[in-house]
Amino acid sequence: EMVHRRRAMAKASKMYGKQERDENDAGHLSSKGVQGFRQFLQGRFGSILAGWRALDKARSGRLCFGDFCQACRSMGYGGNVQRLWKELDANCNGMVSIVEVDPEVGLYVGKFKVALLN
Repeated sequence: EMVHRRRAMAKASKMYGKQERDENDAGHLSSKGVQGFRQFLQGRFGSILAGWRALDKARSGRLCFGDFCQACRSMGYGGNVQRLWKELDANCNGMVSIVEVDPEVGLYVGKFKVALLN
């Protein structure tokens, strides 16, 4: 019986440690601003583009502050969304697009769209 207790304690301790590390990792990503947000999208959706598609449900190519906040919360992003928004909306036009989340990905998406139209 003593062996069973020790095993149960070891298992509980291991699970608690993993949960705490996962929470610390999530907090760590959210404290990295835009770069952490990109890492969050990459980890949660497999790519930044797939993450953007999850954000931009209306497929308009851009999001206003309210829609951005709502989408971030619904996908489980735990960071400071208002601070993230200020970083993303550097031109202060009240909208963000894939270009502001990741300029390189945005460039390729734009080139792809142009190629489709030609």
